[in-house]
Formats: sequence, structure tokens, C-alpha cells
Amino acid sequence: MGDVVSEEDMRRLIESIDAPDQLSRRDRAIIELAYGCGARLEEMTRLNVDAVDLSRGLVHLTGKGRSDRIIPLTRCAVSELRRYLQCVRPGLVGKGNPERALFIGLRGTGRLCSASLCRIVQTRAEAVNLIVHPHTIRRSIATHLVERGAPIAYVKAFLGHATYRHLGHYVRLREALDVDALREGSARK
Repeated sequence: MGDVVSEEDMRRLIESIDAPDQLSRRDRAIIELAYGCGARLEEMTRLNVDAVDLSRGLVHLTGKGRSDRIIPLTRCAVSELRRYLQCVRPGLVGKGNPERALFIGLRGTGRLCSASLCRIVQTRAEAVNLIVHPHTIRRSIATHLVERGAPIAYVKAFLGHATYRHLGHYVRLREALDVDALREGSARK
């Protein structure tokens, strides 16, 4: 499938953002969170600080039609978000600013908009010769989950889909993986 990045390339993208400056720390947290929870672009921009529970490793996402879901975070996402919230975000927000947004623009400009978040992902990906959009990250993590054996029902809930209608790719992938496993098992006998 064209709109998917391999696990190796996702790891390469994330690890390439290793500078200690505020924006690099923020950008790495953004991409770790997007990959760790399969959030839509709009869900990422609407996230507030109180939607992330780092002690329990969870994020509360509000999706299309105001549907809510709580998704477990990866250890890497928890670590990057903790670093961002403790060391970076306070400097971006500024003292006395009541801004609730999780991801903040430069010099206290407030909540990152969809276009800015998209530009961050694309720019960081281009730096490692990848073409990646926020939706690419969403499709990639869902594909990686299926490749690792996650049931389609789990992927549906993880992505926040109300129906199976948009999960055809993952169903076909699961079926192909199952057929390959059957063939492999038959060949061993």
C-alpha cells in the first residue's frame, strides 16, 4: 500500500529528531504521540494537556462526531511527552498564560493549527528523505498493528472508526497474512 511507512522508516524518522532545542523536543513528542496512538490530524490539534495521563500511559482522543476513545500510549510516547511537558511546553506557553493546548507554537502563539502540525511532520520527514503526512503515520501504525497480529476489531477501536467500512485494506492485509501463515505451516510438514 502506498500511503504507509515501514516500522524501520518510522523509527528512523523519530530518531532523526534528536537535537536538544525546544522545537525538536516538541516535534519529536508530536510524531511519537501520532505514531503511538494513531490520532487523526484534527484530534492532535484539539488535544489539551489534561487529555494525556502519563502516569497511566493513556491519551483521551475526541474523534469525528465527538466520539471519544482512550488509547494506551507507547513507553516512547510517554517518555517524549513527559520531557516535552516538563522541559519545553512551559517555555513555549510563557508565565501566567492559561493556554490548555498540548502542542504550542513558537513564542507563545498558542495552539498549533492543523496546517502547522502537518508542516512539522512533512518537514521532519523530508529531512530523512521520506514523504510523510500525519495521515500516513495513522495508516502506518494501523498497518503495523495488523502485521503484528492485532485483530481487526482492535484496529477499528484504536483508529476510532464507527464501522468497518473504511477498514478494507486492513482486512485484506490480515487475510493475506493468515494465508501466508497457513502456507508456511503446510510447507513445514
